[in-house]
Amino acid sequence: MLKVKSALIGSATFLAGTIVALANVAKVVLQDSVKAQGPMHWILTIDVSGSMSWALSKVQQDVIRFIAALPGTHYVSIIIFSGHGQAKLIAGPTKCDAGGKKLLESKVQSMRILSTTVFSEGLEVCVRTAEELAGSDIRHHAVLFTDGCPVPDKWNYGEEVKRSY
Repeated sequence: MLKVKSALIGSATFLAGTIVALANVAKVVLQDSVKAQGPMHWILTIDVSGSMSWALSKVQQDVIRFIAALPGTHYVSIIIFSGHGQAKLIAGPTKCDAGGKKLLESKVQSMRILSTTVFSEGLEVCVRTAEELAGSDIRHHAVLFTDGCPVPDKWNYGEEVKRSY
């Protein structure tokens, strides 16, 4: 069974400083990894909806810096999500060696703004990505980059909130 633990580390007003939040999370988790066995798998789930147009370039820079700071034994997957049917894994799981980091950076730089916001589909891809490596000695950490404004057009806001849990 896949265990999921979540924590809020920022908000829309803090989004421009995502690297600070990520650095703090990484510092705590990396310190913990000294005690534990096996590599970590970071699943970066990024909102590329229209409401993120003001922040996407900053998020891209912060994600690239975060990946650059990870040890070569860790893995990263990158998921983008926007409107219905647009959530997808664009990279990973990729080992954070020099070649892997270069590939991940190119995928981050290729991200573009798409349409509306449907969290639930991005989160479904996130869970499936973690499940693919379930049972291995890899520990999974998912980080969601969003401004927190769901805008589904196939169902209502309440249904989207329910699907997201």
